[in-house]
Amino acid sequence: MVAKGVASVLVKERVSFKLIILAAGKGTRMKSFRAKVLHEIMGRPMLAYVLDTAERLESSGTYVIVGYQSKAIQEAFCDRQAKFVLQQEQLGTGHAVLCVAGELSGYSGDVVILCGDVPFLKPETVMRLIEQHIARKAALSVLTTIVEDPGHYGRVIKDRKGNILRIIEDKDATPDEKLICEVNTGIYCAKFPVLIDALRRAGRDNVQGEYYLTDAVHLIKEMGHRVISVITDRQDEVMGVNSKAELARAEKIMRIEISKR
Repeated sequence: MVAKGVASVLVKERVSFKLIILAAGKGTRMKSFRAKVLHEIMGRPMLAYVLDTAERLESSGTYVIVGYQSKAIQEAFCDRQAKFVLQQEQLGTGHAVLCVAGELSGYSGDVVILCGDVPFLKPETVMRLIEQHIARKAALSVLTTIVEDPGHYGRVIKDRKGNILRIIEDKDATPDEKLICEVNTGIYCAKFPVLIDALRRAGRDNVQGEYYLTDAVHLIKEMGHRVISVITDRQDEVMGVNSKAELARAEKIMRIEISKR
């Protein structure tokens, strides 16, 4: 459970934001016909845990981007306070966010982007990201973490002053870039109009042939806006579940969490 008063801090400070949850992918590494976010941890679809966090944050609106097995996902969560937005073609995370542009036409505030396959994220961590985003007057803030084995995660490229220059996906990274241990968690806070403007400028010139959400980083910087990283040391909390092995690990972690309550 979220600590008492966590969400109320945002209310007292009159901070308004909307949530976008990315849940459209098939999850090929799961090697299953079931949509990745419907795979269960302790008997519950992993997306349920992300929606729990979203509800505790008390945003002014939650939008879940669905694609693969969209009907099954919507049926599973028809009782939730969220609007489902269809990504007809799965053309990448950047394209997924663009799909919600019509729903948020005219909205000029901040959005927080969460991943449907990151079930352990706590409201307190999201709040810290939002608070840093506002305090440091950023256009885009990226939640990052430092790991010994970066694996398949995108690497965070910074200048000597610690400013983010870009994020490079693992499949596009050079051997030297693969050695970087600060990685992107896929969780962001951004000024929505600036983010959409950047994504509309993005291309698909990469190994996957997709519109990467990470491309917004260098594009927003080139547009003259500030891009920052907010580092968390809670590595298990920002762990993505992308394979059966990671699903089994998530099950063990969740059992330990529940036993402590």
